[in-house]
Amino acid sequence: MGAQNAIRCAGGEIAAWEYARTDDDGNYLVKIYDATTGAPVYKATIYALPGRDIFCGLFSTGAIPSGDIFDTDTVWYRIDYI
Repeated sequence: MGAQNAIRCAGGEIAAWEYARTDDDGNYLVKIYDATTGAPVYKATIYALPGRDIFCGLFSTGAIPSGDIFDTDTVWYRIDYI
């Protein structure tokens, strides 16, 4: 696995994601993991889109980028679903 980003969710889980690749249209694909037990468990591969929860509602907390996930000016918004 490559470099991962993670957050501790409101429900206690640790949600992690890592960049997988860029598709032919320039969209980023990221892999989502549940790292609560310490060893990452793969959950899904999704497109990382501005304004959409990068964890796609799989956890009790979401992380929503305001723009490109690699842009230093992107603001990440946290949303707790519980």
